[in-house]
Order: sequence, then C-alpha cells, then structure tokens
Amino acid sequence: MKRTIISSGLALALCSGVASANLVGQSAQYAGSYTIDLNGQVVGSPRSGDVIAYSNLSGAANAGFANPDITATYGDELTLEATGRLQEVSFAVFNGGASAGPMTGAVIDLDFFRASDGSFLGGFSVNLSGALTANPLDAGFFTTFTVGGLDTEEIDIDTNEIIMLQSYSDVAGSTALGVVSRTPPSVGSAIPQLYIDAMGVGTGPGFFNIVDQFQEPITFNMIAEVVVPSPAGASLLAMAGLVGLRRRR
Repeated sequence: MKRTIISSGLALALCSGVASANLVGQSAQYAGSYTIDLNGQVVGSPRSGDVIAYSNLSGAANAGFANPDITATYGDELTLEATGRLQEVSFAVFNGGASAGPMTGAVIDLDFFRASDGSFLGGFSVNLSGALTANPLDAGFFTTFTVGGLDTEEIDIDTNEIIMLQSYSDVAGSTALGVVSRTPPSVGSAIPQLYIDAMGVGTGPGFFNIVDQFQEPITFNMIAEVVVPSPAGASLLAMAGLVGLRRRR
C-alpha cells in the first residue's frame, strides 16, 4: 500500500516540475559507514568485480536536509552509466540537528522508478535496527550503509534515467530525519533538486530547491551508489536464470 502511495506522489511531482518553495539545508557530520545484508546485520566488505553505475560516496558532505516527519520520503533523479540487475546499493541516513535524541533504529524502503514516466522498477526494505542499536546515530550526524546481495530481489534497471526514493518507517530515537548530499558525483550525474514527500513541506510531493542560510542555491545530490553486474557477470546471471527455468519445467 505504501509503495502505491509513493508512486502516486512521484507521478504528481513529475508532472508538476520543480516546486516553487526553497528549503534551507543544514550541516551534516559524517559518523561512519557499514556494509549490511538485507536483514540489517553488519557484514564484511562488498564484493568486487561489478560495475558502479552511479556514485557520489566520495568527498565531503555539502549539505543535509531533515524534517520532523519521520515517515518522510526523499529521492533523487539519477543518470546511470550502466544498466542491469541491481546488485548493491548505498545510501545515507541523517539524524537531523534538531532531533531530540540519537537514532537507534529504522526501516528503510528503497524504490526505483523510470524517470521517463514514473513506472516502478522494483524495491526492497532493510531494517537498520541491528546496526543502529549497537552504534546510535547522534543528532547532526549521518551514516552511510551499503546493502549487497540484491540480485535475489530481481530488480532489473533497464534504463539509464531513474529516480531512487528512500523512505523511513519504524523509527526509534530520532525526531528529525533526512538525507545528505555529496557533490559532484564521481560516476554518473544527478539533478540539483531533492525530491521530498513529507508533512509540512510545500503543498505536496515535489522536487525542491535546497538553499543555504543566505538563500543561495545548493546543488543537492542525495548520497547514493548503484551497482550492477559487469557484462560478464550479467551473462552468468542470465545463464543461471535459464538453468533455473529449465529445471522448473
């Protein structure tokens, strides 16, 4: 049901263009990074040999944005340098400076859409409570998470132009959540606005300009990394799929 609501909001935003309201960003301090599995448990380093289709994981954060709506959805429109079945995704969780306490848990939904028409490509959920309970995230800080092993989710990215949305639910501890920007991307590109669907922001879902305290525009590229198979890896995945199909027959 939630993904249906998100899809409807995104479709409306794509038709409306950039929202007229300017939103003020804030500083964000880096607290570290973790590689986790789909159950949210901290694991070892991500596998190598795949292709990074988009990334802005490197460099310093240039801005953060957070809102008291702890069930908000944020997103960015990305241009990828490769396509294929999603293998790995990185994202950032930001406990805003106005939060009343440290963040100790949350469920994150990550969903992917075609930018051309807003059609749904796929998505998954990951529970961060295991990592955040052991490493609470203080107000004003962000952590990046990398989730691997996503080939089992069968999310096929078949276009270079996508919209990636990040939604929060079941939040513990924090009273102001959001996302963080690093710019420019080292792989691929992104639009300078941030997609927001949150209570009290604008008149509804939309792509918003983020500005600094002097109302100067900030290029806001939501932290993300999208990894797909190398051409050789994609061929192996296709062969494995055919073998599985033959076995089922």
